[in-house]
Order: sequence, then C-alpha cells, then structure tokens
Amino acid sequence: MKTEGDVPRSPGPTEVPRSEAREAAVREVEYAPFPRVRRGEGWGRGFTRDLSRGGACLRTPAPVEAGSLLRVIVHGPDGSTALDSVGRVVWCRETAEGECRMGLSWLAARPGARRRRGSRPVEPTDSGSAPA
Repeated sequence: MKTEGDVPRSPGPTEVPRSEAREAAVREVEYAPFPRVRRGEGWGRGFTRDLSRGGACLRTPAPVEAGSLLRVIVHGPDGSTALDSVGRVVWCRETAEGECRMGLSWLAARPGARRRRGSRPVEPTDSGSAPA
C-alpha cells in the first residue's frame, strides 16, 4: 500500500506505469472548466507538484470530478505562460491537510504554447497571453 502525505492509499485499477519521466516542479497554474458554458465559471488557482509531456499532478484548494476537462495554464518561473493546454482529470484526492491533488492527462496544447522535446516537459513561450 502506498502513502501520500498522511493519507494512505492503494493503487487504483486505472493506474498504470508511466511511460514518460516526471519533473518535480512547482509552478503556478490557472484552470477552468473546458469548455466554459456558464458565465460564472471562473478560474481557479493552484500549483503543480510534477510535470511531464503527458500530464501533471496539481495541488488545488477544491476537488474537481474525475473525467472533467480543464483548460490549464502553467506559468513559468518568471510568470510567463509556459503551457496552455486542455487536460482530463484522471483522479482527484483530498489530503489530510485539506487540499486536493489531481492527476491530469494533457489532451491538446493551444496555439502559441510550445512543448519542448527532450528532458524538460514545458518551455516558456514568447507570448505572455492571459487567460481568456
């Protein structure tokens, strides 16, 4: 049985070995339901725990239902937009500390956002576009 923080957990039936290396990286993120269908659906803020070419683990203040689609903007260390992508929430768990952790699988990067090939999962772009 694996443990995460003080919350014991068992591997779920959908968890499979990762094919891509993860980079332990703390980056600020903004996220919103995708597509946004109601005016009141605002942006949430959180932080990454790790990033890979295939997805990310996020720390957020509120849970998001597994299967949900999110538009996620990952900011680089300098605050620029490093990645603007759509991801599917694969899992979401609340921790003993009262925060939520969720695993995302990237579905598509938006135009203007780039992913670098090689060891680093994301690279800042020249456009400092804000969330729309």
